Amino acid sequence: RVGFPDGYVLWLYHPAQRDALDVLGDGAELVVFDWTDDWVRALPGDSDPRERQILEDNQRELLCRADVVFAVSQTLVKRAEVWCPEVHYLPNATDPEVFRPWDPSLPAHPLVARRPALVYLSQITERLDVELVRELALARPGWTVILAGPLVCSETLVAPLKGLFNVILAGPLPYQEAAALVGQADVCLLPHREDALTR
Repeated sequence: RVGFPDGYVLWLYHPAQRDALDVLGDGAELVVFDWTDDWVRALPGDSDPRERQILEDNQRELLCRADVVFAVSQTLVKRAEVWCPEVHYLPNATDPEVFRPWDPSLPAHPLVARRPALVYLSQITERLDVELVRELALARPGWTVILAGPLVCSETLVAPLKGLFNVILAGPLPYQEAAALVGQADVCLLPHREDALTR
């Protein structure tokens, strides 16, 4: 209803945006599908089979109708090439001007006061291997494990970490502060459960 000028780029990230493709795709000069995760495999195992099928159909439709697909992993690149002739590998990245080695002349972030500091920076979702993090924290009480990022799943997921004095659930941080925290980490962690999505 609002209308767009001719020649716009329609950039889509999720199969749920298929409606946008139906409404805006014909007028776009370029349709891009930025395949950042295999959204079908991201669904919990007990999800409604109809929901799974709709998501799979929408994902395939985006792959077929996109002019260009950017895929976050080589595995997704190979799968996308079956449906779209123009596929490019575009891995996750950060801004190197912001995420850079820490200048030790600057004051330290208060979360890394107890060292060594191990930092995980991401959304806290079901992919986090909470049991692994718990075992690490219990095995190394002198280490500080910092989980920085918004909790986007049920709080019951992180309940096993509550009460562990060396695990900090920092919550979401402003971009610059998150970068500073990562720059000051002794170790950065990616403790994801291994499954079809994280692979």
